[in-house]
Amino acid sequence: MRIEIPGLMLGFAMLAACADASQDASSEHASLQDSCEAMVAAKIDVPPSEVRAVSTQKVPHGTLITVEVTDVAAPWVCGADPSGVILGVEYSAPGSAFGQVD
Repeated sequence: MRIEIPGLMLGFAMLAACADASQDASSEHASLQDSCEAMVAAKIDVPPSEVRAVSTQKVPHGTLITVEVTDVAAPWVCGADPSGVILGVEYSAPGSAFGQVD
């Protein structure tokens, strides 16, 4: 019986690379979420503890981060460019008093 160690090592290396890429993406998402939460909290003058990111989605033109605010009916959405710069925040309820914030 012959065991091919190099092939096994290649498989582990590939799995490790996937894990590293996933950790990098998670770190990038966490940073974007933190920035978005801070921008929304400052804009509507609430403590940061009342703002929580609920989703982060890659889109062709960058990233969308959705955050919920305690006692606010609809979520806020932040848009970031592909390099991770937040371009603006918007309250997601149509016709809302909050409107778009650049």
